[in-house]
Amino acid sequence: MFISAVRPFVAALGWVIGGGSTWALLGTAFLPGTCVTGGQMSVIALATVLYPPGMRSTVVGWALGIGRLGGIAGPLIVGSALGAGFLPRDVFFALAVVLVVASISVLMLERRSRA
Repeated sequence: MFISAVRPFVAALGWVIGGGSTWALLGTAFLPGTCVTGGQMSVIALATVLYPPGMRSTVVGWALGIGRLGGIAGPLIVGSALGAGFLPRDVFFALAVVLVVASISVLMLERRSRA
């Protein structure tokens, strides 16, 4: 739910960052931040539904660890892209594409576990 909702918010942030008002920027930045945080917190609930009890702690640990690596690498990648001359709007549109891939991955995981 949260990962699916964040895509349009990240794309909207790409539009607003190019020349919108400060309030529009703050409001638009709040929405993807909320969805990403909610998505990270829902990993624990997702693990309890999709994995057997013996694997749950390992799955949660790996998921949270990968999320933290993304939290470290994300600003470095965005900073490098902006330093290379990419427009902020283009960087945020690229991030929206990455989130589409993440959404598809979660949906495939859910369907696979129900089969």
